[in-house]
Amino acid sequence: MDRLELRTKFAGRIEKFRLDEFDITVHLRPLSALERAKIVDKHRTLNKDSETALETLTIQSQCFIVGRGLVDAKGNRIYKDDEADAIADEIPCKALDQISAKILEISGMSAKGADDIKNSETAPSGGSSDGSQPASDAGTSTSS
Repeated sequence: MDRLELRTKFAGRIEKFRLDEFDITVHLRPLSALERAKIVDKHRTLNKDSETALETLTIQSQCFIVGRGLVDAKGNRIYKDDEADAIADEIPCKALDQISAKILEISGMSAKGADDIKNSETAPSGGSSDGSQPASDAGTSTSS
């Protein structure tokens, strides 16, 4: 397998995720290792501002995750990097929680991995392999 084939295999992985309460199905893609690093860095930067409340920190991190992992059926991102406010305004809190948790889950980050981002001063550089439960138990997931 060459680099192009490898990139195509990884880039083409899109999962459907059903949000029963909202009667919608969204398309999600896993985050890359670089995107995970950017999320951790962004959270650390936000965390340094002692004026930033924990809830604001969490929502900003979730918007960053959703902005990178929420895609259309063809795998194209729906939101641009500078649209975090639009994500926070357009997606209800409960759906934001569920979607961001599912993106982390399909990216190989367990609930512990999500906690590591929240406590990013000690966040490891890799995902968790401790066998803990997935970050989301809401909705259902099917691969497409």
